[in-house]
Amino acid sequence: LGGSLYECDDCGAVDYSYHSCRNRHCPKCQDDRAQIWLEHLRARLLPCDHYLITFTLPALLRPLARSHPQIVYSILLREAAATLRRSPMIPPGSAAGLP
Repeated sequence: LGGSLYECDDCGAVDYSYHSCRNRHCPKCQDDRAQIWLEHLRARLLPCDHYLITFTLPALLRPLARSHPQIVYSILLREAAATLRRSPMIPPGSAAGLP
Protein backbone atom coordinates (compact mmCIF):
# COMPACT_ATOMS: atom_id res chain seq x y z
CA LEU A 1 0.00 0.00 0.00
CA GLY A 2 2.54 2.55 1.10
CA GLY A 3 1.82 6.20 1.46
CA SER A 4 2.93 9.71 0.67
CA LEU A 5 5.07 12.15 2.60
CA TYR A 6 3.86 15.74 2.66
CA GLU A 7 5.90 18.74 3.77
CA CYS A 8 4.45 22.15 4.58
CA ASP A 9 6.09 24.88 2.46
CA ASP A 10 5.60 27.45 5.24
CA CYS A 11 6.76 25.70 8.41
CA GLY A 12 8.46 22.55 7.12
CA ALA A 13 6.21 20.21 9.12
CA VAL A 14 6.21 16.70 7.67
CA ASP A 15 3.19 14.40 7.60
CA TYR A 16 2.89 10.84 6.29
CA SER A 17 -0.42 9.74 4.83
CA TYR A 18 -1.16 6.11 3.97
CA HIS A 19 -2.69 5.25 0.61
CA SER A 20 -6.27 4.07 0.60
CA CYS A 21 -6.78 0.35 1.19
CA ARG A 22 -10.61 0.46 0.98
CA ASN A 23 -10.88 -1.98 3.87
CA ARG A 24 -14.10 -1.47 5.84
CA HIS A 25 -12.16 -1.65 9.13
CA CYS A 26 -9.64 1.02 8.14
CA PRO A 27 -10.28 4.32 9.95
CA LYS A 28 -8.67 6.29 7.13
CA CYS A 29 -10.56 4.68 4.27
CA GLN A 30 -13.98 4.27 5.78
CA ASP A 31 -14.19 7.11 8.30
CA ASP A 32 -16.57 9.21 6.17
CA ARG A 33 -18.94 6.28 5.65
CA ALA A 34 -18.69 5.33 9.33
CA GLN A 35 -19.61 8.87 10.39
CA ILE A 36 -22.63 8.91 8.06
CA TRP A 37 -23.74 5.52 9.42
CA LEU A 38 -23.32 6.81 12.98
CA GLU A 39 -25.43 9.91 12.25
CA HIS A 40 -28.22 7.72 10.84
CA LEU A 41 -28.03 5.47 13.89
CA ARG A 42 -28.15 8.42 16.31
CA ALA A 43 -31.20 9.79 14.49
CA ARG A 44 -33.08 6.57 15.30
CA LEU A 45 -32.41 6.76 19.05
CA LEU A 46 -35.18 7.88 21.35
CA PRO A 47 -34.54 11.27 22.98
CA CYS A 48 -34.26 9.76 26.47
CA ASP A 49 -31.88 7.79 28.64
CA HIS A 50 -31.94 4.08 27.94
CA TYR A 51 -30.03 1.08 29.19
CA LEU A 52 -29.29 -2.43 28.01
CA ILE A 53 -29.97 -5.05 30.66
CA THR A 54 -29.20 -8.71 29.99
CA PHE A 55 -30.95 -11.58 31.72
CA THR A 56 -29.16 -14.89 31.14
CA LEU A 57 -30.82 -18.25 31.36
CA PRO A 58 -28.72 -20.60 33.55
CA ALA A 59 -26.88 -23.28 31.58
CA LEU A 60 -28.79 -26.09 33.30
CA LEU A 61 -32.09 -24.71 31.96
CA ARG A 62 -30.97 -24.24 28.35
CA PRO A 63 -31.83 -27.80 27.20
CA LEU A 64 -35.31 -27.32 28.68
CA ALA A 65 -35.58 -23.98 26.87
CA ARG A 66 -34.70 -25.66 23.58
CA SER A 67 -37.43 -28.25 24.16
CA HIS A 68 -40.08 -25.78 25.35
CA PRO A 69 -38.97 -22.30 24.26
CA GLN A 70 -42.35 -20.57 24.52
CA ILE A 71 -42.94 -21.67 28.11
CA VAL A 72 -39.39 -21.11 29.38
CA TYR A 73 -38.85 -17.74 27.71
CA SER A 74 -42.26 -16.40 28.72
CA ILE A 75 -41.37 -17.24 32.34
CA LEU A 76 -37.92 -15.67 31.94
CA LEU A 77 -39.33 -12.45 30.48
CA ARG A 78 -42.13 -12.26 33.06
CA GLU A 79 -39.61 -12.58 35.90
CA ALA A 80 -37.21 -10.15 34.26
CA ALA A 81 -40.00 -7.55 34.05
CA ALA A 82 -40.95 -8.19 37.69
CA THR A 83 -37.31 -7.77 38.72
CA LEU A 84 -37.05 -4.47 36.85
CA ARG A 85 -40.28 -3.17 38.41
CA ARG A 86 -38.81 -3.85 41.87
CA SER A 87 -35.53 -2.16 40.98
CA PRO A 88 -34.71 1.03 42.92
CA MET A 89 -33.27 2.41 39.67
CA ILE A 90 -36.77 2.68 38.18
CA PRO A 91 -39.05 5.21 39.88
CA PRO A 92 -42.57 3.91 40.66
CA GLY A 93 -44.97 4.38 37.77
CA SER A 94 -42.26 4.98 35.17
CA ALA A 95 -41.70 1.40 33.99
CA ALA A 96 -43.08 2.10 30.51
CA GLY A 97 -42.91 -0.87 28.21
CA LEU A 98 -42.83 -3.47 30.98
CA PRO A 99 -45.65 -6.00 30.96
